[in-house]
Amino acid sequence: MEKQEIQEQLNSIWKGWELKELIGEGSYGKVYKIERDEFGHVYQSALKVITIPQSSAEYKSVINDGMDEASAKEYFYSIVKDIVEEFTLMSRLKGNTNIVSYEDHAVIEIPDGIGWNIFIRMELLTPVLDYYRKSTLSIRNIVKLGIDMCSALEICGQYNIIHRDVKPENIFISELGSYKLGDFGIAKQLEKTSGSLSRKGTINYMAPEVYKGEKYDQTVDIYSLGLVLYRFLNNNRMPFVPPHPQPILYADKEEANIKRMKGLEMDPPCNALGKLADVVIKACSFDPENRYKSPSDMKRDLISLLNDGDESEDAYSDNDGIHKIDVNYYSRKAAENETVTYKSTELPIGEKSDYGVRKDDSNPIDDPMPVSSDPMIVSTDTGSGKKWIPVVLTIIVLMAAGILVYFFYNNSRKSTVPYITGMTVDEANALVTQDEYELVVQQTGEDYSDSIEKGDIISQNILEGTSVDKGTVIEVIVSRGARISIPDLVGHETREAEDIAVSAGLNYNVSEEVYSDDVEAGIVMTQDLEAGTDADEGQTIYVTVSKGKELIAVPNVTGMNSDEAIAVLADLMLTYEISEEYSNDVEAGNIISQDIAEGNMVEKNTMVKLVKSIGPEPKPKTTTTTAPRSTGSNSSGKSSKSSKSNKSSGEVIWEDVK
Repeated sequence: MEKQEIQEQLNSIWKGWELKELIGEGSYGKVYKIERDEFGHVYQSALKVITIPQSSAEYKSVINDGMDEASAKEYFYSIVKDIVEEFTLMSRLKGNTNIVSYEDHAVIEIPDGIGWNIFIRMELLTPVLDYYRKSTLSIRNIVKLGIDMCSALEICGQYNIIHRDVKPENIFISELGSYKLGDFGIAKQLEKTSGSLSRKGTINYMAPEVYKGEKYDQTVDIYSLGLVLYRFLNNNRMPFVPPHPQPILYADKEEANIKRMKGLEMDPPCNALGKLADVVIKACSFDPENRYKSPSDMKRDLISLLNDGDESEDAYSDNDGIHKIDVNYYSRKAAENETVTYKSTELPIGEKSDYGVRKDDSNPIDDPMPVSSDPMIVSTDTGSGKKWIPVVLTIIVLMAAGILVYFFYNNSRKSTVPYITGMTVDEANALVTQDEYELVVQQTGEDYSDSIEKGDIISQNILEGTSVDKGTVIEVIVSRGARISIPDLVGHETREAEDIAVSAGLNYNVSEEVYSDDVEAGIVMTQDLEAGTDADEGQTIYVTVSKGKELIAVPNVTGMNSDEAIAVLADLMLTYEISEEYSNDVEAGNIISQDIAEGNMVEKNTMVKLVKSIGPEPKPKTTTTTAPRSTGSNSSGKSSKSSKSNKSSGEVIWEDVK
């Protein structure tokens, strides 16, 4: 896809971003630098562009395998779906210090024909190989890289992920000196695999069990990381290849990989001593059982190299540098048909001769010009024509003395930068302000670190061992602690939520408890820090916890006028139901009784049944009834009835008349 076409599609997806330059190529696609200018600020990102299928030849190959057009489209679409699955993974890993940060993605179907363009916007970083070509490479740099990569693999382990392509090309470095692992394009989750997993990855860094198609686990990433460290500690050479600066042929690389896959014993990297060599060789063990069981174990040993004085002394000397080798020297000697012993112009670390370099009579580069044991040699010939020699020698002596004075004065104003990473700024200043150094440490920024404790120095802008003028300011970046991904506490019981927060490295505080009709008592309702965003280690997350449904104490409304009683209940958000009864004791219109006793706790909108008085029951009216007179039996022969009036009650009493 042409650059102009990429820019046009970029405009349709994310307006304002401008394509700048091609900065690399990864699996399936190319990576560009893009910029956006907004309100005078320039924002930068990396844009990975993937085209599926990658070429017409790839499409034809699928058709030639017997697929029709519809089947071919479905085939390539399944690849697109697999890549999109990667975005879900990348999104979950977002925000971790040592993982390349994913920002956004878009998938655009090519209108004519079969194909899709996939755009992925990511954090813009410097590839570690580019960085090392331009910067001094020290053993401490390499140990720091190993620690950061172990931190990245720890994150992968938490998500049950095997990266399977750990190599220098997939390692990047931020402006603040953090190393980051990228390109999860072939990473798979263990839960989605069974039996023998697929043989993906880069052969030069591939673990033997992956190459052989055997079952494997996360230790294959530890193996690959071990090879990365081996290469950087071995003058940029992999195991079993000819040592630097001998040329490497294709056959050499093939043979080296065969030896590695057979499990031949590796020599330690030429620039690794003591425990550092042990760490690398253990990580690269042919048998997975002999490797580190987890990246945390390997990380612990690497950190000890930085912090343990005895082990550090074994790992580095005062000259902690791995520098470029003078290849031209050997080329010149070869042209002169001289026998050359291939050695680095820099010393193996920790080995120094009287002249500051290792002696080797077989290599003239290792021995400086011989110097007499006497500081000066003065001729004793006083013959004619040579009387000027003492004068010349005197001048030379005076000049030499002046040079020495100047040299010693200048040296007295020089200082060697110490290693202050891992100290606090106060501790570092206490060290560098001593007469031996007379330097100043100044904090210029902060960054997250999974390996350096909060408040300690992550990196320094002037490498240790560098000679500088006294009074020089060393700028440092201080750790904010581990980058914490905020957990989602909503819906958890408050004690459980506290455990989750504390386990993540956060402080937990209940800022408010409120009633809720929908959330049970003791359950977290809201949190002030949004789940999934980043926070500093030790930061406090404030939550609101439900008190459950609000309970109301039922008031006593008996004796109140019904309107007043209703108003009291309404103010308390209680409902009512009223029935009426006669009462000789309670005035009409007032409440005789309530079904829920005073003081009982009930929920809002609970119904209280009230009985209202309608006053005394009315008395019935008095009536008189006159019974018919009778003189005897009626026509039926039955006895007739007579009545008499009860004057006191008004009742009419019927009696039988015999």
